[in-house]
Amino acid sequence: MPSLDRKFIDDLLSRIDIVELISNDVELKKAGTNFKGLCPFHSENTPSFSVSQTKQFYHCFGCGASGDAIKYLREAHGLTFIDAIEKLSSIANIEIPKTLNKESAEFSTLFNINDQVKNYFKQCLERNDMAKQYLTSRGLDKKMIDKFEIGYASESWDSLKNFLEKNQCIKNGLELGLLIKSNNKIYDRFRNRIMFPIKNTTGKTIAFGGRTLDKEEKAKYINSPESKLYYKSSEMYGLFESAKEINKLNKVIIVEGYTDVISLHNSHFRNSVASLGTAFTKLHLQKLKRYSKNITFCFDGDEAGHTAAWKALQNCLEGYTDDLRVDFCFLADGLDPDQLARSNPEKLKDSLNNTMKLSEFLVSKIREHLNLDSPEDTSRFVNEIIPHVKKIPNGVFKKLMLDKIERITSLDKKYFYNESHSNQKKTMQATDLAKSIIAPSERLLLNILFHYPSGIDDYYEDIKKIYKNKFFLDMLDLAKSFKTSTGYNLNRFLDVDEKMKEEYLRAISSHIVEDDYNKAKKTISSIISQERRNIKELEYRNTLAKYTNGETLSDSEKEIIKNYKK
Repeated sequence: MPSLDRKFIDDLLSRIDIVELISNDVELKKAGTNFKGLCPFHSENTPSFSVSQTKQFYHCFGCGASGDAIKYLREAHGLTFIDAIEKLSSIANIEIPKTLNKESAEFSTLFNINDQVKNYFKQCLERNDMAKQYLTSRGLDKKMIDKFEIGYASESWDSLKNFLEKNQCIKNGLELGLLIKSNNKIYDRFRNRIMFPIKNTTGKTIAFGGRTLDKEEKAKYINSPESKLYYKSSEMYGLFESAKEINKLNKVIIVEGYTDVISLHNSHFRNSVASLGTAFTKLHLQKLKRYSKNITFCFDGDEAGHTAAWKALQNCLEGYTDDLRVDFCFLADGLDPDQLARSNPEKLKDSLNNTMKLSEFLVSKIREHLNLDSPEDTSRFVNEIIPHVKKIPNGVFKKLMLDKIERITSLDKKYFYNESHSNQKKTMQATDLAKSIIAPSERLLLNILFHYPSGIDDYYEDIKKIYKNKFFLDMLDLAKSFKTSTGYNLNRFLDVDEKMKEEYLRAISSHIVEDDYNKAKKTISSIISQERRNIKELEYRNTLAKYTNGETLSDSEKEIIKNYKK
């Protein structure tokens, strides 16, 4: 993770109230010393998302998501590290140091290069009549071209390369996927294509999509490869331009392509977005749910459109909650959203008001070509639909889906919905494995030491001499290294080994064993004394076993037997 000076980050986080920050997205209620709410990272109906105001971190006991304010903004809002720092600095009203480290500066550089390239493509469009005529033929006027900052990549193999070379940005151009290197030659990735800048939720250009103007070209659309700025499975084209309208209407329309989005915007459907050359994913759903819980997929009515819709449905199931509504709109007459938006906006509006609910699409797709009067087909229907229903989080919607299947099949639920014992067994085995990493006394020590930083200074050497569990000792060493003059920066455990992070969260989330440090010291001393006795007893039993077996004892072993319990 890129970072500024560690002291600056620690100071910044200490000025942020993470509860107040997360409360902008999640309804949090006081629960003991922490706050709880429904997790924004996965779908649930019972709150398992905990936010600690004193420790300034969040943790979900359902999906395992955890982190500090920076990580929350990065994962919940899709911000880059630098964007998150800038947002928190604005909230805390403090200035970011001018001396960024090398890695942080690189992000700013990459964004800047994408911005320059975007402007370069716009200039190329102004100079190319063929490209402008194509956009006009697709019904895209200057207003839409300017709004989405559409450009053009020339037919040359090296025009962008030459542009980046003048600015000494060849290496960055390769990293961003704007250029390709092959057989020691570097050339432009995008050639003779209409260029669509892909933006993140803050409006910064993170990648590009290109639509060919060459009818002989096999690849109609190509996108930038993934980079430090761009992860296609979580980004939506047009979300930055649509965000305000989505919030206003409390509804989002999802289409398949760039021109679909732009044509819909041009016809006043300004709450439209598209996935980027990939199927709709769980990450897309997670991101869109922050803007609206009413989602409509609008696809071509052909086989390809139904296939894309079915994939989208499957990826919606695990994130489907009772407050979510997902509908599907299939356009007739062989028209796609782009064509219908341009030719007959009113008909598109009617189609979007006459949609198929997710539950209806799921059932109709599974029972297609099946005769449910037949026991064989009914059995097949149940076997095919239940795995999909099992993906849905527990709640009212899931129960109603099971009731619906029960009515359709006239079959009691107990015959077709039994949770897998093997899954329960795997969960139990995983829990047992986690418990075996660390002993109860070691976990108790961590609980106390995490809550009372002075304990590290007072008992570190004694604990190191007694305990042999490497995992526990590594946890102790890290805690000592995270200690500051005023306490701990224990949130750094969230960036280390996954097992250590889990153990840290288990220890820090449990109740404080002692309510003041004097009592805690007595408990620590008692644990250490007991461990010393355990070691002494083990030595005695091992030595006694040797003596009983007739083995010769050393002088020190004789002393162990002689002095035991004295």
